[in-house]
Amino acid sequence: MDAEHLTGSKDEEQEQAFTWKHLFQSPDLRRPLFIACFLQVAQQFSGINAVFFFSKSIFESARVDDDHVPFAIIGTNAVNVLMTVVAVSRSSGQPQ
Repeated sequence: MDAEHLTGSKDEEQEQAFTWKHLFQSPDLRRPLFIACFLQVAQQFSGINAVFFFSKSIFESARVDDDHVPFAIIGTNAVNVLMTVVAVSRSSGQPQ
């Protein structure tokens, strides 16, 4: 195989160039863009950002040991990331 075959031809590269117009007009990109924006708006309305911001004081008031508070915060954030990945994968129509 030659190098051009592995990397694609120059015409394909020019055809695949990213533009903002393509992002909004492409039917293949419209749904993922909507999902990403919807998740960001839902996150704002759910108040989860306040939970993350005040998580240290929330865990301290729940009498979690000071040594364990950082791990509780990391665990809370990990659950948020995991649930976001699950929500996006389920709503994108991709097989699991």
